[in-house]
Amino acid sequence: MEQQEPRFEDRLKDLEEILRRLERGELSLDDSVAEYEKGIAALRSCRYVLAQAERKIEELVRGPAEGAGGPGDAPQAAAGVATRAFHHEAFKT
Repeated sequence: MEQQEPRFEDRLKDLEEILRRLERGELSLDDSVAEYEKGIAALRSCRYVLAQAERKIEELVRGPAEGAGGPGDAPQAAAGVATRAFHHEAFKT
């Protein structure tokens, strides 16, 4: 049976748990560094998944008439703004 990639939501939950453990300050230095390393990997993974989703949404909104300057431009701009807002809130560094 093929193992599935973790869902974005699961990756984000893992990242939040790592952050909580680090913020408590109860880990040894070695454990803190190990958790930090896991956190960076999880953060990069989340950012990659979000970037892929953003590209797909932009392609869908743009449609086959790329750059036509028609009514499709407003939803595309809104999708970009919403995605950037999510990035800002979810991944403050």
